[in-house]
Amino acid sequence: MEKTIVTSPQDEYLTGIETDDLLRSVAKGYSNYFAFSNSTNEQAKNIDDTMEYMLARIDEFGAFIETIKSDTDKTEKKLIPLLYEKSQQVQQLFPLIDNLTGLMADINKNISILEDRVNQADKHVSNLTGTSNPFKWVLSHLQKEDDVLQQIKNAQALENNSNQPKFTPLKSHNTTEFFKNLRDEMQKVYSNTEKDSSTTNTTTATTTTSESTNNTTSEEKEKEKEKDKQEEEKEEKEEKEKETDNSGAK
Repeated sequence: MEKTIVTSPQDEYLTGIETDDLLRSVAKGYSNYFAFSNSTNEQAKNIDDTMEYMLARIDEFGAFIETIKSDTDKTEKKLIPLLYEKSQQVQQLFPLIDNLTGLMADINKNISILEDRVNQADKHVSNLTGTSNPFKWVLSHLQKEDDVLQQIKNAQALENNSNQPKFTPLKSHNTTEFFKNLRDEMQKVYSNTEKDSSTTNTTTATTTTSESTNNTTSEEKEKEKEKDKQEEEKEEKEEKEKETDNSGAK
């Protein structure tokens, strides 16, 4: 059952004062919904500050991403080819380093053999006695100046007759030829490096030229599209004007 409220004609028409009072009461009632306490205002302020801070951080993060993107493009287009080129150069230097290592090993071996022979010679000289040891004999008979030379000759003759180990010189490396060949190999490596760098620069320039050409072509296409669009709009406008003129003439 619907309830019907019967109102008198006097209730339907309120005076101006009653209308103002009614509006004030209604506004006062609704104002409670929009009223905020101090704590609520502080929370809202904190939320606003937090949102501003987060937006600022998001902007910084976006700029950081753009920087990373540009650095990544630079790394892919410039640094990685350069690193590959340098790695190829290093591969060419490895055989030269191996040759130097072999030379150092042979030199160390020869030095060890020479040290052993020097030790053997010291031991042999220290074991000699009398005139068979010319060094000790000369030092002990320096006061006899008259027969020193004759005695030395006799000592040498005795030494030649005795069984002494023969000196055999060691076979050493010809470092002049070695470093000359090494220098030639290094020059070959440098010449190959210059060729590779020139080829890389040419390739980079070609890539840059092709990219610029593509960009120019795309820009020209966009300009042509805009021009065609403007011409179409102009034709449509002229057709509308003609239709308007024809309708006015009729």
